[in-house]
Amino acid sequence: MKLKERISLATSGVKVRDDCRTMFEEMKLKQKYKYIVYGMNKDNTMIEPLTNADEDNKNKTYDDFCNELPDTECRYGVFDLDFDLPSGGRRNKLVFYMWAPEGAKVKNKMLYASSKETITKALVGIAHNIEATERSELDQQPLIDYLITKIK
Repeated sequence: MKLKERISLATSGVKVRDDCRTMFEEMKLKQKYKYIVYGMNKDNTMIEPLTNADEDNKNKTYDDFCNELPDTECRYGVFDLDFDLPSGGRRNKLVFYMWAPEGAKVKNKMLYASSKETITKALVGIAHNIEATERSELDQQPLIDYLITKIK
């Protein structure tokens, strides 16, 4: 199999809508959003933001973000994670999530898995990636502990 054929098999052909990048840049540079949730359009050909661009969600919490991830459908998300360092001070990191719950259809999981690279390449500045299939994998304390070890 030629390299070009292998690459086309590994990707879904799904595109990223421009406002996905725009909202992410506003999150990264202007702290306009605490999180953004992304999903597929009805035709499964385009990744689009599901978070309302006009809604101010800066004061929302990690629990609010997790509650927007459905139990029967996949989603992508980016969360602006703030945490305290043991030595004092605060840091924040942009964390990308691929949510593929056990209750989602296999076809949906495959489409999201094969499109993940497309969206992560479009969102420049992600500090860490999480792939979660159940709610317990969304616990943020192990992630904070891991990120602290990377800062030292």
